[in-house]
Amino acid sequence: MRDDLAGHSTDMISLENVQTYIDFLVRSNYPALRLLGGEPTIHPQFTDIVDMGLQAGRNIVVFTNALWSNRVLEYLAQDRTRANVKFVVNIHEKKNRHGNETDRVEKSLAVGGGRTMLGFNIYQRFFNLRFVIDLINRFKLQRKVRLGLSNPIAGKSNAFLQGKELYAIGERLLDQLEILEQNDILAEFDCGWQLCMFQEKRYGTLFKATNNFNASCISIIDVGPDLTAWPCFPLSGLLNVKLTDFQNREELIRYYDSTLPFLRRLGSTDNCTDCKYGRRDQCSGGCMARSIRDFMEADNDFAAKLERNVERASGRSA
Repeated sequence: MRDDLAGHSTDMISLENVQTYIDFLVRSNYPALRLLGGEPTIHPQFTDIVDMGLQAGRNIVVFTNALWSNRVLEYLAQDRTRANVKFVVNIHEKKNRHGNETDRVEKSLAVGGGRTMLGFNIYQRFFNLRFVIDLINRFKLQRKVRLGLSNPIAGKSNAFLQGKELYAIGERLLDQLEILEQNDILAEFDCGWQLCMFQEKRYGTLFKATNNFNASCISIIDVGPDLTAWPCFPLSGLLNVKLTDFQNREELIRYYDSTLPFLRRLGSTDNCTDCKYGRRDQCSGGCMARSIRDFMEADNDFAAKLERNVERASGRSA
């Protein structure tokens, strides 16, 4: 699980709200302050935010594109940040980078070194992960790669992978994971994956080449600049609550665990209904936002009905 302080570059969080969130993490006895966006390093008070987290005894994890300004680069190279500031660098294949992006990213990777894990978001059918081998070896990065899928955002319009594309991606990915594993590099998976993307006869490869592959849905908790919280980014358009209405992280997760089970059982494909892996809670059927999106297209009032059902299930309705 993770708790993420999320925002967009045009919607900056105040230091007051940062402190409120850090206090929430301290009350929760949660060790990490995870910063994402948008791009968190472009916040004009980014270094102050990191300092606040460090002073509160939190480990810092920055989810970043690594296109750091010289000011941020110099700050993150300081000895005092080295022990407790880590990075997840969302990296693109070289053909999809522009201008001087490659040079800027590599300067940041040189500073991050062993504090850095690469992340790769799959948003198209044809991709090649072999390029990460060179980067990991050259800059002595962590020998693992975080993999995400481009999923829909419920209630909003965005580009995402269609269901029929997922199966082709699953086969291509297994071929690539074998190559990474041969180079002593393992994969970690973000949410939204489902077991049926992969052929059963190749499950051995899936588990050999990954750190504890999990196709179950859990509430990871993201928090916006105004301290609105949601269970995960694909559900950020729905099911929002105020962080300040909850005493700690455990209470917030209990809220979502009490209200979301019926959605987690829906699955995102027709095959989910009779799936043995779903019945045994080994797979949640992919991203819930896919299921919700389908229902919203069929019923214009589905979002409002969903919110009412969640309120009733949680006992928080007026």
